[in-house]
Amino acid sequence: MSKPTFEPKIYCTFTKLVPVAELLKLQHPQNPKTHPEGQIAAFKAIVQANGIRRAITVSNLSGKIVAGHGLLLTLAELGAVNAPVDYQDFKDEAHELAHLAADNKLTELGEVNEAEMRKVVKQIEDGGLDKALAGILTELETPVTLKEIEIKLPPKMAWVLVGVPIIEFAKVQTLLDHGCQNSRR
Repeated sequence: MSKPTFEPKIYCTFTKLVPVAELLKLQHPQNPKTHPEGQIAAFKAIVQANGIRRAITVSNLSGKIVAGHGLLLTLAELGAVNAPVDYQDFKDEAHELAHLAADNKLTELGEVNEAEMRKVVKQIEDGGLDKALAGILTELETPVTLKEIEIKLPPKMAWVLVGVPIIEFAKVQTLLDHGCQNSRR
């Protein structure tokens, strides 16, 4: 029995529509990023709800995908027949690989303002949507600030802990709560 086809709404510019089956053969062999099941599941929900907002990028130099592997795998899972592709020129192989790597790494360099993210998620949920449409698959953690921890610590000890990762604060607090018993582990 064949998989039913899915035709996503496309809201981005692209050079042409290309069959997903053809694009699966163009995955870049040097793509360092993998796409686990959970990510593809979230991506599927987003594409089904919001369509495609960015085309898959294929290099005219190598004929390989340099951006959009996750979208391609998502569309294949959904049973899409075609995908939007933007063909781009690169000066040489090094520039092509630099773009491939940058597309995978640049988002990791950004920082998320958790307070603002909570506001955005609330607006999404107030609008009747699931937070998964923002790529959020788990509950947002409640941040613990240094001031909250300093209140629990003896005043003379608090200054020593500045710069210690949060996870270490919990260990220190446990030792303090137990009178530093067996602290030489």
